Amino acid sequence: MGSSAEPGDPVPASAVGFEVPHGVDVTEIFAEPVNPRNHVTFAFPAAVLALLTATALLSLALAVMWALGGGGIGASAAVFGTTLLYGTLLGSVTALPLGVLLALALRRVRRQSLHIAAYFIVFTTAAVLLLALVHPMPALEALRFSAGVGALAAAGRASISRLARLR
Repeated sequence: MGSSAEPGDPVPASAVGFEVPHGVDVTEIFAEPVNPRNHVTFAFPAAVLALLTATALLSLALAVMWALGGGGIGASAAVFGTTLLYGTLLGSVTALPLGVLLALALRRVRRQSLHIAAYFIVFTTAAVLLLALVHPMPALEALRFSAGVGALAAAGRASISRLARLR
């Protein structure tokens, strides 16, 4: 038995797995017409800017936590600088290649919000897997830490959304 559905026909609710309001075509939400000439591009400096944004946010959060914990302003400034330096160095060999590969995989997805969501999901998953291999810890603690990594990656990707070029 073949399906009589044609490309562009509305997707039935049973195929989606949840009830779709009448008149809403989920293909408009989840899919865009595939045109090999349409893809999102970035220059490499945009990827570096995303890495620096995520690292600066991490450094700022750690410095504020250090200061609020009684470490003092001078010590928190040192924490900020150290985290920014080592976070950028570590991120350039771990997060930057993963971010560039993910950007290449998402070239044909035009919606920037889907890019940001993908960065959150992929970086969270990668952090969970890496933590499971390197530093086993309780699952909830690993997921919380990994979600923080994913949120930083998503924030870095969101910071360069205006730099996207649609070709």
